[in-house]
Amino acid sequence: MDEIVTDLSTRGLELAAEANIHGMLEAFRGIPGAVYEASDAFARLRLPGVPSPVFNAVARTRLAPGQVEEAVNRMIAHQAEHHVPYWYWWVGPTTEPRDLGATLLAKGLLPHAVDAPTMGIDLARLPEPPKVPGLAVLRVTDQEGEEAWARAFNAAFGHPEYEGLSWAEAARRLESPVTPWVMYVGWYYGKPAGIAMLVPTGGLAGLMTLAVVGEARGKGIGTALTVRAMQDGRELGFRAGVLIASEMTAGLYERIGFRRVGAISRYLWRGR
Repeated sequence: MDEIVTDLSTRGLELAAEANIHGMLEAFRGIPGAVYEASDAFARLRLPGVPSPVFNAVARTRLAPGQVEEAVNRMIAHQAEHHVPYWYWWVGPTTEPRDLGATLLAKGLLPHAVDAPTMGIDLARLPEPPKVPGLAVLRVTDQEGEEAWARAFNAAFGHPEYEGLSWAEAARRLESPVTPWVMYVGWYYGKPAGIAMLVPTGGLAGLMTLAVVGEARGKGIGTALTVRAMQDGRELGFRAGVLIASEMTAGLYERIGFRRVGAISRYLWRGR
């Protein structure tokens, strides 16, 4: 288990948010079929047969300025050789060089989420979840729950079917109720109205995903899901919680008690 993060300063949480992503990719190498490679230059994850870019990604980049163009070209060629249609390149506060994003854009990657706010919270200050009539927030423990999670994920984000089902497929491959992530479904009057995911890596509780379907928004479901995931992280012994927000969602998290600690970017390759 990673060492528990105890530095709750702004800089400490900024670095921890990035470490949570790196830890997530490393944890995914335990999925049967996954290929995880780490060097002084970068870490790379590939999960054949699962097209979601969350499971096919590059992170923890450390390159000298003169190495960047060749390294990016070789990465694109490598992913094409292995028929990876979609993949992320994560750029965070410890990425070298700092202007890597400009090269990624020049080489054809898309700005999926550039300078997205990272936010952190001292879990000792976590509020109680709101009481929402008709809502039950439940952990996913079986295939039926995974499929409900996937449907709500796709409905909330407007993603193609494979995006949500990629998580269900990854869980199926593990053939175990224990996964590197914890899924939650917010059942609102018996229907899946929202989802969340806890990723307990890097020594802290990371909220990887939060979404509420359109007609159920504005009722407190997103807050209830967030608090439940962070409560479970606290019960695991973690002192800090982190997440990646957007300018649209940052206000929700600030009302819960999260504060802005930095930014992280994702660049997306979609193939040609």
